[in-house]
Amino acid sequence: MPSGINPWPVLSTGTALGVNALLGMTDTLTTQQTLVEFLRSVSATGSKTLIFSGHSLGGALAPTLALALFNPSGGPLSTGDWDHVYVLPAAGPTPGNQGFSEFFEQVFPPVSLNLPQPQYDWNQNIWNSLDAVPHAWVVDSLKEIPTLYPANWDGGQVPADITKLVNLAVLASEAGGALPGPYTQLPNIKVPGTFHGSNPITTEDQFWAEVGYQHLEAYQILFGVQSLVSEGSRSALQKMFKRWLGSLSRMPPQSVSRAAAAR
Repeated sequence: MPSGINPWPVLSTGTALGVNALLGMTDTLTTQQTLVEFLRSVSATGSKTLIFSGHSLGGALAPTLALALFNPSGGPLSTGDWDHVYVLPAAGPTPGNQGFSEFFEQVFPPVSLNLPQPQYDWNQNIWNSLDAVPHAWVVDSLKEIPTLYPANWDGGQVPADITKLVNLAVLASEAGGALPGPYTQLPNIKVPGTFHGSNPITTEDQFWAEVGYQHLEAYQILFGVQSLVSEGSRSALQKMFKRWLGSLSRMPPQSVSRAAAAR
């Protein structure tokens, strides 16, 4: 690990489990190779560019996997023959603490493409300011979720179910960061979002529908891509995010070293 990083890099358990699952993958249908073996085999010419990319959970796993494979302190591909290696995460939740963020930035410093659209830079998490998912798991950002959208709630109060979910996530994030230090965002580009739904929001269903839109369709518009998401997937996302907010309390943080060693 590069020197001068304090505190020690630590990942959330969910991210650590995910990246270790990726590192353990084997193509049983054709090559019979692990992910590491495959990437090593296609890097031989020294003229190829490798890009790690992902959205949502993939936005946390892409930078973590890239760091696990290419960090100069033991990454199995750190001495490979790739011409360029970049990371393009989008809408990712925060994977770890300040030490992890600094570790990632040292190995993958931000690279500007000198384009007018800021979302086309490398090695930074690109996120929509109205997307609730990238607000996890930094405490101050989590606290912003209930008031992300213009609303006129009955009685003037945010519904108790929303408040409870966010408060549980805040408490769990604070507890998880007590020893390794609080969750800290990776280098990132925050793109101003545009509100889409009922204005003002008056029901929980409208709130969660806006959460789904800002996490899915808003990025399709931002990057100019066609929709690949079905209506069923949008509905499932709304339910998933509500469950996800309450899941952190069951996932204590882990040392980054557990995710940095390929199998």
